[in-house]
Amino acid sequence: MTARSSLALLLLVAACDKAPAEPPPATSASRPLKPARCLHRSPDVAPPPAPRGPDPRCPKDPSSPPETPMGKVRFPDAPGAPAVDVELMATDAHRERGLMYRRELPEARGMLFVFDEDRAHGFWMHNTCLPLDMLFVAEDGYIVGMLEEVPTMNDDMRSVPCRSRYVLELNAGFARRHGVRAGQTLQIERPASP
Repeated sequence: MTARSSLALLLLVAACDKAPAEPPPATSASRPLKPARCLHRSPDVAPPPAPRGPDPRCPKDPSSPPETPMGKVRFPDAPGAPAVDVELMATDAHRERGLMYRRELPEARGMLFVFDEDRAHGFWMHNTCLPLDMLFVAEDGYIVGMLEEVPTMNDDMRSVPCRSRYVLELNAGFARRHGVRAGQTLQIERPASP
C-alpha cells in the first residue's frame, strides 16, 4: 500500500465515523404550505337588486309543502352576529322541492340544503317565485362563495367554483344587509335527535 492510498483509506474511515450533518432549521419558506382554501370572493359592489315580492308568473302550488325539521344558522363573523331559522332539506324529496311556489319568506328565515358529500353543487330557480341569496358552505361552516340577488323563475344552473356540503338560501339582499360575506364562517344548529 502506498502512502497515497493509506492517506485515502484513513480519510475514508474518518469520514464514516462522523455523524450526519443536522438539517438546517425549517423556515417559513421551507415548510410545506397548507393548501389554500377554495374561495369565490364576494364582489365589493352589490349586484343590481332583483324585483322584490313574489314573481307575478309564480304558478299555483300543486301540493302542500312537505314537513321539514327546523334548525338555526348563526353568522358570528358578521356585524351583530345575525341568526336565521332554517328548514333543513336533507332528503332528495326535500331538496327537489326547495323553495318552489313560495310567495313569502320572512327576513329571519331560510332554507339549508344538506348534502352527503362535498362537491360543486348547482342550483336553479325553477318555479321559485322569490329572488334569493345562495350561500355555498363547506362542512366546517366556511362560506366558500355566494350568489346574490338570484332572479326568479328560470332554469339557468348556478353555482360557485368551490366544493360545498351545504347551500343556504335566504331572501335576496340578506347577505349585504347583514354584512355576510364569502370567507366568513357560519354555525349550524340542528335539532337534537330523539
